[in-house]
Amino acid sequence: MGLTRREMACFERNPQFLDEVAAALMKKAALMKRQAVVVLANPESTAVEREFATQRARIAEQILAEQGINLQAPTGFPGGATTTASGSTGMRYLVQQLLMSDGWTMTPDTWSANEMQARAAIEAGMAALLDSLTEIPTI
Repeated sequence: MGLTRREMACFERNPQFLDEVAAALMKKAALMKRQAVVVLANPESTAVEREFATQRARIAEQILAEQGINLQAPTGFPGGATTTASGSTGMRYLVQQLLMSDGWTMTPDTWSANEMQARAAIEAGMAALLDSLTEIPTI
C-alpha cells in the first residue's frame, strides 16, 4: 500500500530524511558517472550505449552539482558549485518519485525506528529509481 499524503509530507519536509537521500544520491551519481566514462571510453560501445551513457553522465553531474560538487571546473579538479543542497525542483521531484515508487514501503515511523535499515532502503530505492529512469529500453 502506498503512503498517505500526510506520510509523504513527513518525508518531503524532513531535513534529516532529505540529507539521507542526498547522501544516497551522491553515491549513486558517482557510480553513474564512472559507468558512463567506461562506456564512453570503450571503442566497442554502440551509438545507443554512448548516447545513454552521455545522458547518465549529465544526470550524475547535475546531482553532484546540487550537492556543491562541480566536475566541470576550469581546472579540471572537483570544486565548489554555485548551487546549494537546498533542493531544486528536480531533486524534490526525485524524492517524490522515490516515495511514490512501488518498492517504497517505509513509513515515517519505521524510518525513524531503524536508522541502518532506513539508509539501506533509501539507497536501494534511489538506485532502482535512477536505473529505471536511465536504462536502455529493450525492444
